[in-house]
Amino acid sequence: MWSIVPIGAICHMPSVLNELGDCCCHRRRTDEININGKCGTTDVRQLQKWVLQHKAHVGLALDGDGDRMVMIDHLGTKVDGDQILYIIAREGLR
Repeated sequence: MWSIVPIGAICHMPSVLNELGDCCCHRRRTDEININGKCGTTDVRQLQKWVLQHKAHVGLALDGDGDRMVMIDHLGTKVDGDQILYIIAREGLR
C-alpha cells in the first residue's frame, strides 16, 4: 500500500500510482498561514507512524506547493530529496 500526504497541493499522486496497487491519499487541513506546520516535508512524524501502523510499502510527503517530496520507507525511515535523487541517478547508471 502506498500512502501519500500532500499538504496544500492538489493530490494528483493517486492517479499516477494506481497502476502500482493500493494507494491512500491523506489531506491535512492547515491554518492557511503555515501550510507545512507539523506535517508535510518539514515534519514527517505522522506519516512515519501511519506507514508503520498500516504496513505500507512507502509514504510520500509533499510540501505546500508540491515541489518537494520526502519518502518514508516501510521501516519508517525518512528518505529526503537528495537521497531520492541519488537513488534515481544510481539506478539510471546501471
